[in-house]
Amino acid sequence: MFNVLIILISLLGILHGALKLSKEYASINLMNERFTETKKEPSKRVLYIGSSNPADETGDNSANFFKHKLSEYNISLVSEYMDMLTFNTAENENLFYENLKYKLENSFIFDAVMADGEAAAIFAEKHSKDIFNGLPIVFFNVDDSKVAERLSKNSFVTGVLSPSYLKDTVEIALRLFPFAKNIYAIYDNSPRGLRRQNDFFDLQGEYPAYVFRGINASEYTRDNLAKRIQMIDKNSIFIALDFNYDSEKNFYNFKENTSFLKKNLKIPFFCNIYGAISDDSIGGKVDNVREIAEYAVTLTINIINKNIDLFSMKGYEIFETEYVFNDQIMSKYKLSKKSLEGYDITYINQHKLYLERNKNILLPIVEIIIFLLILTLMLIGALTELYFSQRRVREIALHDTHTGLYNRYSILKKLEEVRNQNIKFSVILIDIDNFKSINDFNSHECGDRILLEIATRLTGLVTESNYEASRYYGDKFLLIYKGAHMDSADPEIYFLRQLIGNAIQYNDKTFFIETNIGIVNSNSSYSLDDYFINADIAMNEAKTIGKNKYVLFTESMKTIVAKNAEMGELLEDACKNEGFSVVYQPQINLETGEIYGYEALVRLADKSIMPSSFIPIAEKDGHIAKIGRIVTEKVIRQMAEWRNSGIELHKVSINFSVGQAGDKSYIPYMKKLMTTFDIPTDKLGIEITESLFLENKTQAMELFNQFTELGIKIALDDFGTGYSSISYLSYLPVEIVKIDKSTVDYYLESKPEFIENIVNLVHCLGMKIVIEGVEEQWQIDKLRKYDCDYIQGYFYSKPLTGEEVKDFEFMRMKMKLI
Repeated sequence: MFNVLIILISLLGILHGALKLSKEYASINLMNERFTETKKEPSKRVLYIGSSNPADETGDNSANFFKHKLSEYNISLVSEYMDMLTFNTAENENLFYENLKYKLENSFIFDAVMADGEAAAIFAEKHSKDIFNGLPIVFFNVDDSKVAERLSKNSFVTGVLSPSYLKDTVEIALRLFPFAKNIYAIYDNSPRGLRRQNDFFDLQGEYPAYVFRGINASEYTRDNLAKRIQMIDKNSIFIALDFNYDSEKNFYNFKENTSFLKKNLKIPFFCNIYGAISDDSIGGKVDNVREIAEYAVTLTINIINKNIDLFSMKGYEIFETEYVFNDQIMSKYKLSKKSLEGYDITYINQHKLYLERNKNILLPIVEIIIFLLILTLMLIGALTELYFSQRRVREIALHDTHTGLYNRYSILKKLEEVRNQNIKFSVILIDIDNFKSINDFNSHECGDRILLEIATRLTGLVTESNYEASRYYGDKFLLIYKGAHMDSADPEIYFLRQLIGNAIQYNDKTFFIETNIGIVNSNSSYSLDDYFINADIAMNEAKTIGKNKYVLFTESMKTIVAKNAEMGELLEDACKNEGFSVVYQPQINLETGEIYGYEALVRLADKSIMPSSFIPIAEKDGHIAKIGRIVTEKVIRQMAEWRNSGIELHKVSINFSVGQAGDKSYIPYMKKLMTTFDIPTDKLGIEITESLFLENKTQAMELFNQFTELGIKIALDDFGTGYSSISYLSYLPVEIVKIDKSTVDYYLESKPEFIENIVNLVHCLGMKIVIEGVEEQWQIDKLRKYDCDYIQGYFYSKPLTGEEVKDFEFMRMKMKLI
């Protein structure tokens, strides 16, 4: 498919080149037909009046350019020339007037007039009514702002002023020749030449350190002028203005003048005519005749087609000139371009080769040749490309695109090969701990970088030892260790964990990766799928017993998995069919004997299944979030029922586990229930364990803050059973600490001072303490001695149903009255 696309592109390239070539030849033919009418009768006509004569290259090019451009809009052009540069007399102008008037009265009707140069512009404006009958007149190549102002006062006239930037040329010349002493300018006695002379000497006051010298070509014969120019020393700057006439009234066009200067001057000369720079001049700030012509013809077309209202236009446009320098002349005189830094310079004649001169014809030919070559190469290389394409497809099919390791399909094939070799081997499934947190709290780019680094390390392992490695899916990697079985003390396991666990740098952070690893050794009775299933069972068992663990698979694990699956189905059914109930164990104020509150405890309808059996499963398979919502709704409904029965509400604490942390809308759900049933926030509490904080500190703190903002107090449950609970108390927003029954049973009799110290510590932090699992009087006596706040246990009551709570409340009320 790729080769076909290249072939199509090549064919299109050949067609494109051929079209460009045919268009160029058509353009050349059109430029050679000066006054030939198009076969289709034009709908509009424009009269072009040139100040010079057709022998002048610039004027001739302009007229032919206009003719070509206007023909694209079905507008024809008729050209007339005043020849005022050669014959700048009133008699010549009158003869032109009479001749043009006759032609206009006896030929076409025109739609607009284009006046090229000052003489043509003044003439057209002067006769805008008597021979042009109010036709729109567009002037251009006029550099005298006073003339432009006068012309634009006529409502039928608009155009383009291209002012002379003589001062800018002087400035940039001084940058190139900082040691110059004299600044020369050459001009003639023509009106334009005298005006340029005045402009030149007006600058003398701004440059007092330099001597301004003028050469009037009209005062010299051509030979004498050559001798005068040859006398100019090298410490000078020379600027060519307008000097078309010598003392014998001979006219020289700008091409003849620039060749003359180039032949006789010892130094490069500056000028303001783009065409002169392209041949012999070094450069300057110049008029770009072609760009001015582009603008003028576009303006004329828009006026004819009524896209622009001539009478709403104000005055004329000023056309900015540009700095243009001749690279060949710069190189000839060894002038550095560094001295022109800061200026926007256009360099021409940088490599004036045959290709440059004929590029409009040669480039399409080269384009055709290149595309033919490409087409040939593509056809020759088609089979090779097809081979490599198929090879790439196979690579993609067999490897993970991100890490480059084998994918699941490939590792399955490798496992089949190893099994068929009748050797011992082990299948190892590696899961990265807390990878979701890495993505969530850093970035997915960070997670991808960590996966890639681990894959790189595993690739090195494959190269150096008897391993095959793959990215199994997500953040899990599956390895095959060939040649032996692994056992729980195998140094290979330690090596693997160390290899993956070494620091990984990303930006300015360092990550130490922990893993859960499941290992299954080869067994002739296992199918290929059995290896993957059993490795997954072992890996999940490693997750269950704690973080950063590894477990070798045993057959007994399958029984546990089956039981867990059965329990999961039971929990799903209970969630859908009201299979849960809630009981409430009272918490008693040890000092007053009054009810402080209750802890809500969830039970399955099948009372033979203890919470310690189904809660871990619910945590693991995701049911805990559903159960948490069910319990919350039942508790709040029950509290509303108690209140409606006349029972004073005490605080009820609901357990909130690690598995519920991912339920982002739990708090809004709880808030909505409390609002619906009108339950005050201070009558509801949340019990957490330190595992919630250990799992994801940032997420946990956000949850705690949301509970606190809602006005719900937080209790830390099972205090003392974790790793570092004491350190958490200094900054967790908890108000109550609960001591687990196992801690009380172990320490209260053998080391009672430990319990006393915990109570004092909690009180020092400004918190209250609840002691769980109290069942005997001697425990009550000791705990009262240690100033414990609240007691929860069978000494006062077992967990009660909602109805039993009513009886318990009335009983405690009677005891209080007695």
